[in-house]
Amino acid sequence: MTPDEAARVLGVTLGASDEQIQSAYRRRARQTHPDRHGSAAAFIDVATARDVLLRTQVAFEPVFVRAPTRASRPLILTWIGVALIAIFIATVRAELPFTWLEPFVRYTVLLGALVGYALTGKRLYLIVASAAIAVTAILTVAFATIGGLVGLLILIAPIYGLAIMGVRAAARPVDSARRER
Repeated sequence: MTPDEAARVLGVTLGASDEQIQSAYRRRARQTHPDRHGSAAAFIDVATARDVLLRTQVAFEPVFVRAPTRASRPLILTWIGVALIAIFIATVRAELPFTWLEPFVRYTVLLGALVGYALTGKRLYLIVASAAIAVTAILTVAFATIGGLVGLLILIAPIYGLAIMGVRAAARPVDSARRER
């Protein structure tokens, strides 16, 4: 039995809720039950229709997508600004252990992963950001300068703020109509 036929047998729409399906099933089961002068075949069809709709009903539930709210964008930009100030303090006049490109790439990956996590709440971004944070902390301590340590200390606030925003983004459901924009 197809979902369309099942909906027709119970007299509900395809997107009906569990409660609507169960209510329609009870009503139709009373009408078609063999003990109440109904047909055994019709009663079996009603039970089958209920099972088909309850199994396929999951496909008709709304899809949830994690997305940032407009109100969070100014806060994200603020955290990016604080992080850039901390990065500037950490790298200006510091002895670079490798090349000037290494801290640029490391901080770009760190900040990009944190912003990605804050916007989407996806754990992959959090894992990449955590690895970049660990490498940054190790290199800052190994090649300790006052600027590097102060920059790392200031960088704690935007890291924490963006991580909290990512946790909230992961917990926030947004309906599928917003995803299509």
